Amino acid sequence: MAETEWAAIQAAQALQVTWSEPRTQLPANREAVDDYLTDTKPVRELTTIKRGDVDSAFTQAAKTLQAT
Repeated sequence: MAETEWAAIQAAQALQVTWSEPRTQLPANREAVDDYLTDTKPVRELTTIKRGDVDSAFTQAAKTLQAT
């Protein structure tokens, strides 16, 4: 972390970065982004592991909290 803005600017200018082209064409506008996010399948799906009995745990809890 830079101590001053000028130090941050100098550090950024000293970086030698090589950018690569993305593998796919990125959406051009908001509607295209929405369509892409809606229609594209995820690379990986996570499955929730169900263990225990939530209702039983709540009834046995010494204290429960509720918030909105």
